[in-house]
Amino acid sequence: MPDRTGHVSLWHPWQDKPRRYHPLRLYNELGSFESVGSLIETVATNQYYTFVSDVMDSEEISFSEELLTHEKCKPFISKTGSVIALKLRHGKKSGYLLPGSIWGEKHAPGEKLLKNVHTLFSLFGYEALTPASLSEKVLRSTLPDYAGISRPSDMLRRILLANSYGGRIDRKELREFYPVVYEYDMNKAYLHMSRLVPSPFSAPIGFYHGNNTRDRTRWCDFAASFLHVVLVVHGQGIHPIQVKDANGDVQQPEEGEVIDRWLWSKELEDCLEKGYTLLHIYEGYGWYEMSSFMQEWSDILWERYTEYKDHPIAEIIKTMMVGLPGRFLKSPESYTLIHERDVQKNDMPIILKYWQEGKQITTPWFVRAEYDLQSAQLTPIGSYIVMACRQALYRAQLEEQRRGNKLIRSYIDCYSVVLPTTQPDNIGVERGQWKEQIIENVFVEENRVIPAKYEDMKAPGYTGKERQKLHERYHTSTEQI
Repeated sequence: MPDRTGHVSLWHPWQDKPRRYHPLRLYNELGSFESVGSLIETVATNQYYTFVSDVMDSEEISFSEELLTHEKCKPFISKTGSVIALKLRHGKKSGYLLPGSIWGEKHAPGEKLLKNVHTLFSLFGYEALTPASLSEKVLRSTLPDYAGISRPSDMLRRILLANSYGGRIDRKELREFYPVVYEYDMNKAYLHMSRLVPSPFSAPIGFYHGNNTRDRTRWCDFAASFLHVVLVVHGQGIHPIQVKDANGDVQQPEEGEVIDRWLWSKELEDCLEKGYTLLHIYEGYGWYEMSSFMQEWSDILWERYTEYKDHPIAEIIKTMMVGLPGRFLKSPESYTLIHERDVQKNDMPIILKYWQEGKQITTPWFVRAEYDLQSAQLTPIGSYIVMACRQALYRAQLEEQRRGNKLIRSYIDCYSVVLPTTQPDNIGVERGQWKEQIIENVFVEENRVIPAKYEDMKAPGYTGKERQKLHERYHTSTEQI
């Protein structure tokens, strides 16, 4: 039974020892199996990390459905229902089936994937089922034997997750052609912003708003705080924060709009500088100190990334960079794979992402989510890193606008303008600096950049044939819009 008392354990009660004991194999090279039992025995006894395309694919793995429900198998499930790994146990030994896509393989796993993963494990000295898990092991290895880091309280974690806005995306209702667009992309934004975060070594202080002046300014005593505020929006141009509409889409707030929500103090400071009126602070959590406890992790990943910058391994390391803050923001839930014959109310069906004959493909599988307090990660750290990236993107765009450059769009860690940057001192190759890309003959549709050169196209959410059709809409016709 999950612990519902609100008590949370230490975040770091263990540290993996650097070692390698899982040989890497391709499923299609293990040969054929007469039964599900022989498959389990082979993979588990040899302790293989066995790479497949899709654990749920019965054409690839003939015993797929039986494996996923077998008493000696344990699927590790994502919130969306993807099988991240399947643990196979025989006696006291275990092996795994791992989807190659988790490690960046877009096609059927092959020898190149095995070589890349082997190199990656050797570089960092640890094995892991996912890049995000490997990234966390690297971080934990940099901590002292007893660092005293606790998981966040249940209440604070719930508040942080309920008030998460993700990365900043500025989109405009436009369809325009530009002869040239200048795009600026922050180098390894999450890696840079992780270098100074609210300290996890002591619990944050909860406080409430009172009627005296001292209580109203209490948030200023902290190095960082997370606050429930009421603001009135003022000012023209780009705004420091965004609001969600009825559909959950983010948009610019409007003049005179009253905003009642939780903000980090850095966001509040930007709002006050913009000219917003602070009407009230209900309550908050404050951290007296900032911490550099993730700097060594940041340095290790950056060094390995620059070493392999032009190699496919660099793409996996990039996944490690963003995967750890994302891991910190996971909901406190465990997920179980349920067959349709055992389904209960609130179990969510797994729908495959591709379509066949105009219909999405259903599966016999469902996901069951269960509350798990002790699965909570360092939620404040993840939330702060994402917020810091949002505010860095806002401030860069604000300065462009102040100096007369026209903003076109932004997405997470990059922005586009019509003239070369007005902040050339910020251009560079280090973490946190901006790299420039000049894109010619560009159609801009909302937050999508569609140039004549297909490989320079920026269209979040568009993949495969859908992405190709979007490009053809603008660049196979002589018409201009």
